[in-house]
Parts: sequence; C-alpha cells; structure tokens
Amino acid sequence: MSLLALDEDGEVREAVAGSRNAPASALLLLSDDDYMLIGFNVAGNPGSPDAALAKLAKSNLYRADIAWNPGAPEWLLKELLDDDNSEVVLGVVNNRNMPYEALEGYKFKDSMDTECRYALEIRRQEELECRYVDEGFSDEELWGEPWVDRNASSEGEGASAAGQEGVIVVAELRACLMEVCGWIDSSKSGEELFCKNEDIARCLHGYRRSEWPVIRYDGSYVELLKSFTFWLGSGNLDTMNALVYVLQDYVERSPKFASQVAANPETPLALLGGLMSGKNGLRAKKALGGNSSAPLPILATLARDENEEVRASVAGSASLPDYLLSLFLEDDSAMVRAAAAVNPLVEGASLKKLAFDSSRGVRLSVLHNPNVAVDIVSVLAEDEDARIRLAVAESPKTPPEILESMSDDREVGIISAIARNPNTPESVLARYLNDFKGQQHLHLRSSIAKRDLVPEGIVPLLLADENSFVPHDLGANPNADADMLMKVSLHESSFVRYGAARNPNLPDEAIDSLVKDEDKEVRAKIAQNPRCHQKAISILLRDDEEKVRGSLARNPNLPNWVLEILAGDESVKVRSEVAAGEFSPDSIYELLSEDKDAVVRTALAGNPAAPVKAMRLLAHDEDVEVRKALARNPGIDREALSVLLDDPSHEVASIASGDDIPF
Repeated sequence: MSLLALDEDGEVREAVAGSRNAPASALLLLSDDDYMLIGFNVAGNPGSPDAALAKLAKSNLYRADIAWNPGAPEWLLKELLDDDNSEVVLGVVNNRNMPYEALEGYKFKDSMDTECRYALEIRRQEELECRYVDEGFSDEELWGEPWVDRNASSEGEGASAAGQEGVIVVAELRACLMEVCGWIDSSKSGEELFCKNEDIARCLHGYRRSEWPVIRYDGSYVELLKSFTFWLGSGNLDTMNALVYVLQDYVERSPKFASQVAANPETPLALLGGLMSGKNGLRAKKALGGNSSAPLPILATLARDENEEVRASVAGSASLPDYLLSLFLEDDSAMVRAAAAVNPLVEGASLKKLAFDSSRGVRLSVLHNPNVAVDIVSVLAEDEDARIRLAVAESPKTPPEILESMSDDREVGIISAIARNPNTPESVLARYLNDFKGQQHLHLRSSIAKRDLVPEGIVPLLLADENSFVPHDLGANPNADADMLMKVSLHESSFVRYGAARNPNLPDEAIDSLVKDEDKEVRAKIAQNPRCHQKAISILLRDDEEKVRGSLARNPNLPNWVLEILAGDESVKVRSEVAAGEFSPDSIYELLSEDKDAVVRTALAGNPAAPVKAMRLLAHDEDVEVRKALARNPGIDREALSVLLDDPSHEVASIASGDDIPF
C-alpha cells in the first residue's frame, strides 16, 4: 500500500488515500499530494494520522471534510470549532469525537447559520436522553397515568361512569397494543417487563441506545384499529377518541413510534392532528411533513412552524398550493430553501432566482430539480464556488456547449469531471490530451480512456500517449468497441496488450493475436477471458508455461474435455487450479481427491464446490494439512465433519469444532 501511494497514476493514489486499510505512513505522504481529490480523501479518511489532518487543516479546502471525519482528534476539532465556515463548524458539532462537554455553553459567531445551532441542540437532547436512560425508569414512568374522559362532568354518577368506561377502554386497547408488540405476559410489573424485555422498553420509551437493534412499528397501530373494529363501532365517537388518546399516549412515549405513525398515510386524521403536540411533537412533525395523505390545514400549520427542519420536510411536497410554496422560496432558512429548490413544482423564474441564492446548498439543490433549464445550468457553471462548478461538470444533464465553456477551469478536479462527462465534445477531449502532458496529468488522460463513450477521433491520441497506462486503460475499458480493441491488441507495449486481454468484448481477431503473444502474462490473462473460442483454448492448452495453463483452468466457459486434460496436467500448480475451481464436473473433483500430490488434494479440500464423495474421502486423507483445509471448508458435508471431529490430530478436531475461531 505504501508503494501504491507513490504510484504515477493519480487514480491509484486517490484509491489509496480513500482506503481504510491504508497505513498511516502512506496517508501522511499523500497529504502533500498536489491532486485535490487525493487531499479530500485523506481529509475524510478515519485512518489518517493526526499529523496528516493537521497539515491539511491549514487549507480552507479540506477543513469541512476533516471536521466530519470520525477519526479526527479532539484537539484538532476544538481548533476547527472557531472556523468562519459554517459547514466546518457543523461538522465539528456532529462529530462524536467532539465531547458534548466541550460544546456545552459554546457561543456561535453571528455568521453561523441556524443549522449549526440546531445540530448543537440535537447533541444536547441526546446527552439528556442518555442520562435519562442511565438513571432507569420507575414502574409509574413505564405505565403513566390511566386515561380519564376529559369531556366528562366532574360531578355526579354519570361522570364516574364515563370515567370508568374510559379506563376500561384504555386497559383493553393497551392490552391489544402489548400483544401486537410481543408483550404477552401482562402479569408482571412494569419494572420486571422493562428489565427482561427490551422490545417493550423500546416500544414505550423509543429508540434511545445505538446498540439496540432497530424495531419497526409499521402498521402495528393499524392492526390495533382492525382488531377492535367489532366492538368500537364506527359511530362511537367517545370510544374512538379514547383510541386516539391511547395511541397518542404511546406516540409521546416512543420517538420511533411517533415518526412511524406520522409518516404512515393510513394514520387516522384524528391522530394526525394530535401528533403535532407533546414531547415528541418535533420528531413527529418532521415525519408528518412528508406524509402524502396529510391534509392541507396540517401542511399549512407545519409550513409556519418555528423549526426550520419541520418546514423543510414540507417544502419538498408535490401537493403544495402556490401560496405555501412561495413561503418556502423566501424562507430565511437555507435548509428550507434547499428543500424547496428540488420540488418539481418549482420552475422558471423562481428556480433561476434560487440559482443566485447566497447558500451553496440551495444552489446545489437547484441542479437536482427536474425542471432545471439550460440557462440556469449556465449560471451555475460560472459560480464562484468550486464545488458548485464541480457538480455542474459531473451532471449528465449538462449540455456540451456549457461543458466546453467550462473546459478552461482552473481546478484540476473540475477538468477531470469534464473529461468523464458523457456530453463533453470530442474537441475538448482532444485538446486535453494534447495540452495536459506529463506525469502530473496522467489521471486526467486515463479518465478519458475509461469513459463510457470514447470518440473514435481521439483513439490515435490515446494509443500514442507517452505513458502506457493510458492505452492500457483504453484496452481494459468494457465499453471499447471491437475496432479499438483490435488496435490495442497490436500495441507495442505488452502492458497495454495485457489490458486488452481481460476485456470481455474482445473480437475473435484480437483473441487470435493475443493467445500467441510473446509475453506469458498476456497469454495468462487472455486464458481467463470467457470470450476465448475453441481454437484459442486448444492453443492455450498446449502452452509451455504452466502459469498460462493454470490460468486457463480459471476460465468459466471451458468444456469438460479441456478440464479433464488440465486435471491430468503434469504441473501440480495446474492441477491445483482445477481442484480449487468451481466449474468442473463431480467426476473430475473425485479424480483429483486421489491425486498423488497433497498440494492438489489440499486445494480441493478447501473448495466449497467439492462433491460429497470427494469430501468424505479427503476426511480420511493421510496428510494433516488436507484434513485441516477440509475442516475449514464452509460447505463441508456433515458426515465428513463428524469424522474430523474425532480426528487423531487435536488441531484438526479443534478446527472442525470451531474452537479455533478467534473472538
């Protein structure tokens, strides 16, 4: 991996920079790379060492990615908290490496948007919830107070009867909801149930701990309605009010349940109205904003909510009247305007106005609106923010003339995106290949060779490139046509021909040439290509190099007669390849189970595709390595496994029993 960090191909270095397995030394080295995308990858890599992140933090370009990086150290996050960029501060606030104690009491600068302040409030709520859970719940907190008819008179016998009826209704409905949620034994106290059944605790108190598995409540309250249809009666308003109250009671106790109920289009309207109040009202309102069945009065109420996230949930609705939509387009919150910007109801002059919005998020959202017109894309193509221009350059909707106007952009990442865009004119691609020479621009030229559509006119430029990686990538391109591949297969560089040899679209003429290639690596690669015809297979079968014949054994389209010849090959390596493969008939595997060489039998023993007869024979093999390989085989036959459990070798028996699995 450290060697790949020094590779001349920028795409290889970019992959190393984004790998979670990259060593710290490689990431530290890549933090000095001139290529912008590599810097972004290092900045966002959780495995990047502190020194690399600190170095990148000196540039405004990478601070936001560092702030969101879950591996960023606390001391660096504290420094970034004072950044003037609200996106950086937002990342720090959301980063769980930043302890809440360090954020508590933090005073935001006046320039910080409300999204940062809201994120801090979320952290505060999480902290309070954790403390609340850790303190435990009393039985009274689990059950709450019994429902009493609030509309009943406080005097007289009638009031007592009404109240008693309400309590009975509540008890019946709660019992049903318990059953729906898997709560069968109602004889235990609330405290006992909470301790012994976490599903119940989640139902009543919501999803509070990340280590608990997610429990879905989809439809459970609807089933509750159906279960009691026979005695509720469609006209019994008092009973229905009791039902709504009980459900709302559970909604208030469970944030997860509240969101499910609010988002479900089958929720009764009476319950929808009550969802907007209570301690889980905020969470429920956000889900309610996206409910396709929410009536206009509720949407209108949510549209004027003081919380920007609630308004944003409504702003994307495709059923908004014009007067509500206009409110969102002029909203003070960038989050709300961004949600409105992708609404398909927004078009024309309103959408163009958003293209000049002061918020980058809003302008990015405009690009994702299905009604975005060419003149609006043209405006965004000249945006002063590089990330906006990058989004335009990457968009498949951007027309050729705009991509051509952007082709002289100063940012390398944007030029690379233009080179990859399927709408980029051939003239721009040819100019890039002629103007951007040298090792530092190899990534750009390779990206052109890897395009889904490579114009025929630039193929000579790609083949003549000073770096063999470019024509190699053209040959490996799965979208290259037969004429291109034929030219690549005749290239003077064996590395270039190697790239073509693995292409699944190779024409027969190219295959005929490559199976006779002077380089054994090229022949070995073409031997694995499923496109090989019978004549080519016959030539490869007689190849002097065991590597070529062994590679042929990995070809998925070989006829059985070829596999039989390879299974009898004089080379142990070739026979091992057949034994380890998954394409041979059982008769060949059974033949190899008696091979004279233990290496071949070991390869077969570890093959999940090995037939039962072969496994049972190998379970008695004299070589302990063969039996160990069989014991590790995930597809091992039960009878063979029982033999290995009593194996005289303690190590084999231990593997077979699973005792050697590390925890």
